[in-house]
Amino acid sequence: MASGYTILMSKVPLAVALILSALYATSSADTVTLLSGEKLQGKIISESPSEITLDIQVSASISDQRTLRREEIQKIEKTPPDDIDFEPIKGLKPDPLVAQPAMIDGSIARLEAFLTQYPQSPHCADVKALLDVLKKEKEHLAGGDVKYFGRWISKSQAGERKLQLEGVALYVTMRDQAARGDFIGSLNTFDQLDKNDNTTRIYPQAVLLDCKILEALDQQVNHDIAKLKHDVEEWAQGLAVTPETQKQQIIDAQKAEQDKYDAIIDATQKSGVKWIPLLPRSAKDLDALAALATSENARLTALPLDKMNASVQIVDKARDAMQIQDKDTADSLLKQALALWPQNEDATYLQKVVTDLRAEDEKKAVAAAKATPKPSATPKPSETAAKPASTPLPIVEEEKPSLLAFFMTIPGAMCVVGGAVLLLIVVTLVQKFKKPKSGQIE
Repeated sequence: MASGYTILMSKVPLAVALILSALYATSSADTVTLLSGEKLQGKIISESPSEITLDIQVSASISDQRTLRREEIQKIEKTPPDDIDFEPIKGLKPDPLVAQPAMIDGSIARLEAFLTQYPQSPHCADVKALLDVLKKEKEHLAGGDVKYFGRWISKSQAGERKLQLEGVALYVTMRDQAARGDFIGSLNTFDQLDKNDNTTRIYPQAVLLDCKILEALDQQVNHDIAKLKHDVEEWAQGLAVTPETQKQQIIDAQKAEQDKYDAIIDATQKSGVKWIPLLPRSAKDLDALAALATSENARLTALPLDKMNASVQIVDKARDAMQIQDKDTADSLLKQALALWPQNEDATYLQKVVTDLRAEDEKKAVAAAKATPKPSATPKPSETAAKPASTPLPIVEEEKPSLLAFFMTIPGAMCVVGGAVLLLIVVTLVQKFKKPKSGQIE
């Protein structure tokens, strides 16, 4: 018997499957190995002595049930329940771009439920680690912080980066719509980003995703065009053998259906929405979508994405330089980034920040210079002023000359001789006056 999975995959283009598998990893559970060697992973939802039914997860939103006979099965490997339940929650990590409160709360609840149900599971350590990270995200949100490309910034800073945050929000919406298979919705979301936020750092990444979605849509539309052509041929063949009394009724029903589709297309186009809904039974709709997908893909692939991405990476290096107060390096890098992508709003914003920081540094330098007192000027020495000795000589107290030393000099010797002569005269005079007068007895 043909499986539902085979029928489903025949209707899903390869590019669609690739996008879904890239955005959401399928979970593994029980493994059934067939005699042919083929291995099927899924969850056994029913068993009987003759057959089993396996639920295979094709994507996050698509599953398929396959019934297998026991005689075509080589072996069955059942996964422990905690392994099965851990598989869909092991990727409950914070979004690297934004923090969504509802998603965080839901993830925390699922992780805590696992710990309650499997307290002895070897996966508990990993689950607790995920919980810690998510709870820290919640603490940041409670404090009013905003997640900006994996970094937390304050509410006031978020107000300055409003354009960038709007671009990220649109990209996340676009990504989630594509993951659900809503390619038209995703393309319309990108159109908003393309019109209003095409200078944001998320734009090159959004362009790459949009190109993948366009490829998926193009394959889906071509598949639907081929199928519609086959259906129209069958309808015409059936109409040819229909009794004349019923032909007009069938033709009117067909026309009413096409009129309904045309009305939907006209209303959508009048509303200003770029991408009309995908209507598999409307040739007008499919042709319009195919033409638009082709022109849009040509426009986007002509964009200088390599330069844009390089510009974004250089801005990140400039931001790192600013963290260590290296303003010159940051300024040089930002000039390089703008040379590659002049419209890069992130580079323009940071360049202004660097300019403001430099201006602030100059103000602080001027203020510091004013606050420091200037030393008084040294007066110039006058021409008549004596020059001060370079090194003052030590004062040595002169020794007073002794009396003996004086008499050893010529003046001293003369004084001695003079004194002796004077003394001799005095003695002579004294002796003369002491001689007796004549007639006196001595």
